[in-house]
Amino acid sequence: MEMFGNWAAYLFVGSIVLPMGLGIFLIIHAQRSKRKALQSQSWPVTKGIITESTITTMEDEEDGTTYLPVIRYAYEVGGMIYDGKRVVFGGDIEFNTHQKAAEFLVAYPVDQEVSVYYNPEKPHEAVLQQAAHRTAVGLVIGIILLGISCCFLSLMVMGIIWLKSL
Repeated sequence: MEMFGNWAAYLFVGSIVLPMGLGIFLIIHAQRSKRKALQSQSWPVTKGIITESTITTMEDEEDGTTYLPVIRYAYEVGGMIYDGKRVVFGGDIEFNTHQKAAEFLVAYPVDQEVSVYYNPEKPHEAVLQQAAHRTAVGLVIGIILLGISCCFLSLMVMGIIWLKSL
């Protein structure tokens, strides 16, 4: 009987809790990114300078090679110098080819002057583009994972009710 209890626990965690937790995380992250992008529309702007503009390569057995543009910039607010790296809200921008990543970086060469939008309450929080990246994808995947979790939870509850009725 103890073996069945362990199996049921693993099934519960694997098919319900993990996808549900990931789904909730993705939905919250997407909503938070959209909200930040919307809030940034009213943030003040200052001039900044690009200090780094490179491409990082990430290797993954499942997804292959991914190319991430790395952009760092310096900007001044209230006499303080800040270092920023956020281009958009919602996570890193990544590409499946080196050429696409290089094309993206054309707009951000080192020593280029840029507009930096910063949070007046937290000047260290800044962004170059007042937009959210991939929020629709995160929202859709999060909803799908929640739906799958709810289906498995319903099936499990119905199974428990059926077993108790025997």
